[in-house]
Amino acid sequence: MQHLRTICAALALTGLPVMALAHGDSFDGDHLIAIWRFDPFILGLAGLALWCFAAGVLRRARGGREVGPWRQLAFPAGVILTVAALQSPFDAMADHAFWAHQIQHMILRVTGPLLMMAAAPQAVIIAGMPRALRGRLIAPIGRSGAMQALGRRISGPLVATAIFVAALYVWEIPALHDAALLNEALHYLMHVTMLLSGLLFFWIVFDRRDPPAAAPHGARMLMLAAAGLSQIAIGALTTLKGSIYYPAYDMVGRLWHIAPLTDEATGGFLIWAPTCMMYLLAVFVVVHRWNGAEERFWRREGMRRRSNSMALMMPETAEELWLAVAAQTRRIGLSLGAIPILLVLSVFALVETVRVLSGG
Repeated sequence: MQHLRTICAALALTGLPVMALAHGDSFDGDHLIAIWRFDPFILGLAGLALWCFAAGVLRRARGGREVGPWRQLAFPAGVILTVAALQSPFDAMADHAFWAHQIQHMILRVTGPLLMMAAAPQAVIIAGMPRALRGRLIAPIGRSGAMQALGRRISGPLVATAIFVAALYVWEIPALHDAALLNEALHYLMHVTMLLSGLLFFWIVFDRRDPPAAAPHGARMLMLAAAGLSQIAIGALTTLKGSIYYPAYDMVGRLWHIAPLTDEATGGFLIWAPTCMMYLLAVFVVVHRWNGAEERFWRREGMRRRSNSMALMMPETAEELWLAVAAQTRRIGLSLGAIPILLVLSVFALVETVRVLSGG
């Protein structure tokens, strides 16, 4: 731990001149709302993704495979929200307030990736790419043995969840968080790792393929439960602590001169409360898709057993399919969906109990 503090302190000192140039905004907040960042790389990458997605939607529509309207809205919304978190005046605010920084991290790691991956954009984007790009870039990557091996290693539910949680916990280490705040390159790395970990996590959670080609739906539910529990643990700790963890914000000046403990307690609350609500929405999406997978399973079983006397027991209409799987799916959905709600309520109770006992 001592070595980590030393390294982070060196990175922070190295980045002070850069911070003065790139993040030297006044912390009174009066002019921060006029600061827009126009990073050509970020804007170009976002524009390319949106263009390929739109072209893919049109190309698939011409081929009779239309992309649903909610998918057409979800992906652009996720991209635009992510770009806004990095390029809008909110980015300048996040450099001077721990609570604003946590909202930015929530967008980069959870909200933006959740919206983008819920739209299942992979095949649509590839369909919208120019043929030369698909043939010279995407196809060689797909055929690469090294890339396939890497994909298998990181796309398992356990590994992806560990990476997702680590992207939160590592950057909340006070010494490392402060170093990233004062060092532009480290700050950029923080945002990149959060975004990539979120995209990987929700890619697995919202994979439209059925098992065994994709992760079992039960495993996806456990991924969301583990993510929610990890958010609550670190969020409650940050909310209830009695000392300042992130003094770098005082070095650059806290937004609107907010009291440090108030700033960090608010940020701690934001780490777990609104984020767990988004995990709850993801749970409902997974339950809905789980139900669809069950219906497809019954259909396949019906086709396989058509010549067997057991076929008489198989549902034949959509209504019969729904009746066959609805009760079980409803029980699973309610029980698993209750997990994040109970966790959030338990921490609310914990916070209030500590406040009352401390005479606050």
